[in-house]
Amino acid sequence: LQDKTLTLELTRKDDSGQTIRRVLHLDVVGVLAPRGFDYDYSIVMQLSDVDELNTWVSGTQVNHQRSGYSGATVLAADAKSQTTLSDQIQQDGFIATSSSQILEQVNRTYYALQAFVGGVGLITLLIAGTGIANTMITAIYERTAEIGLMKAVGATTRQVMAVFLAEAAAIGGGGGLLGLAVGLLLSQAINAVASQSVAQQLAGGPGGGASGPVNIVATPLWLLVLAPLF
Repeated sequence: LQDKTLTLELTRKDDSGQTIRRVLHLDVVGVLAPRGFDYDYSIVMQLSDVDELNTWVSGTQVNHQRSGYSGATVLAADAKSQTTLSDQIQQDGFIATSSSQILEQVNRTYYALQAFVGGVGLITLLIAGTGIANTMITAIYERTAEIGLMKAVGATTRQVMAVFLAEAAAIGGGGGLLGLAVGLLLSQAINAVASQSVAQQLAGGPGGGASGPVNIVATPLWLLVLAPLF
């Protein structure tokens, strides 16, 4: 939009109920860096021009000394000073909202969700480990003759135990790797569907643009290692 001319059309009702239109041509002299939210779809104009337009639409003279201002945007020098600046504004008796506060609220929500999902995963791992143990105990009871034959040909108790532990490790490790493969495939499918859905929503929004990759499901590296090892 740099150096383009925008057409702004204003409407109001007169005393007889007729619609009056006013068309303005605005020259874009600068484009601000994206900051997110509705700010990216707003037009920044001189306050005197905005007051004149509001007066024309409402038919009432704008008096900021009496009505004050609905809000103000304060630009911090850097992200580190954002929290301090927001706290100072709140101490002065105003309501202040910053992107860092929104980020903290979102993070707290996701931390709680991550703890819940992690607890479910831990219970699942314990159930899986118990299932493997029960399977191997049953296998030992059903193969006492085989164990006796191994002992008869000279196998030690440690060697017999190593055979069963290796079998248990193969079952658990193989099941863990298979579960990881299925989980990664499902996560890729979910992310593909999510990216498509978000792209369609953004295409119909104010920006009308396509989005980048969207990851709804993320698998941390430590989980890829610890799950089969468990």
